[in-house]
Amino acid sequence: MTFMRQLHNGSTPLIRISPAGCRFESRIAINRVGEAMKLYHPTRHAEAILRDGFGETSGTYLTESDRSGVWIFDRPVDKRMGGGADAVMLELEIPEAVALPYETLGAFNYRQFLMPAAILNLFGPPRVLEGE
Repeated sequence: MTFMRQLHNGSTPLIRISPAGCRFESRIAINRVGEAMKLYHPTRHAEAILRDGFGETSGTYLTESDRSGVWIFDRPVDKRMGGGADAVMLELEIPEAVALPYETLGAFNYRQFLMPAAILNLFGPPRVLEGE
């Protein structure tokens, strides 16, 4: 079963997503409406993400209920959030209009987003942020 989803900025479609295509086949041209923002993901699985793309996970991490997606942040956060001292920080640039629907509110000094892996993979691959 193939499912397609469109993200809109008003009446203008931004992107069409098919979760089946999660691997980084190539960087695709997307109508990047609005300002792009750099987003960060701390992880111990950087090698797999760089090779295969982000994977969809489910759990209650940072939430009261079970949710699916990939946690990303508007600034580099403590690497322990990604698994400990051996975690690395990945950086990805995404139009803010694409990320906004996935922002979760919290009393933190950073913005956080729980985004579907299929959307993140449209803008990948990410790059390893050195020195973090």
